[in-house]
Amino acid sequence: MTTPAAVAGALTRLAQYNSGDYEPASNPRGFDDGGHVINFPAALADMVTVSNWIAGTFAPVAVTEGPR
Repeated sequence: MTTPAAVAGALTRLAQYNSGDYEPASNPRGFDDGGHVINFPAALADMVTVSNWIAGTFAPVAVTEGPR
C-alpha cells in the first residue's frame, strides 16, 4: 500500500515539530516563543490526517460472544 501524498506530507511535518523557539526562517516548526499559536493547530490537523488514514486502512472486525 502506498502512502497518499497528503499523509506523507503530514508525517514529514509531524517529525519536524519541536519544543524549540519559533523562528520563521530557521525553526518554523518550533512551539516555544509563540510558535504554539502558529504550529499547534497545524500539528493537530496533521494528526487528524494521519489518524484518519490509519483508521481507514483496517477492515472492520466482527465481534461475537463465545461460550462461557
